[in-house]
Amino acid sequence: VKGNVATCNLQGFLYQLGTCAPICSALITIYYLLRVKWNMTDSHFNKCVLPFMYLGLFLWAIGSSVAALVLELYNFGGILGCWIDDDHKCPCEIGYDLESCGRASTLNADFMMWVFGIIPVLSSLLVSMGAIALLYCIVLYQEKRARSYDPSAGADR
Repeated sequence: VKGNVATCNLQGFLYQLGTCAPICSALITIYYLLRVKWNMTDSHFNKCVLPFMYLGLFLWAIGSSVAALVLELYNFGGILGCWIDDDHKCPCEIGYDLESCGRASTLNADFMMWVFGIIPVLSSLLVSMGAIALLYCIVLYQEKRARSYDPSAGADR
């Protein structure tokens, strides 16, 4: 492993930008929920909901990445490389330049890792799973209602 503070910051910044992927996935499941459950049209969605989804997603991705950069939270963390971590493991011992030692932020890096990474990603996964489960129930209910109007379905019952 070789690098310096700049490469560590770049890698951490890109990792943090990547936390928007599960958030984007959750937003897509919310879109389908709005379409199926509340019959929201594409034009209404594109006009009233989508701009706020994009704004929130991009503000989160850029804002959290820049905030962690400004707070000097990106440090070498072992297996994953550089992301939000304490500087208690001085990377100088494993090939980093001497200038990268002693960068420990005054903030608790473990707490910031939860705030900037783990909680948003887990929340997104829970929202996605909940929306998909709700979609499944809605479609199942609609299918049962549709079968009740099908005269040929009575033979199968």
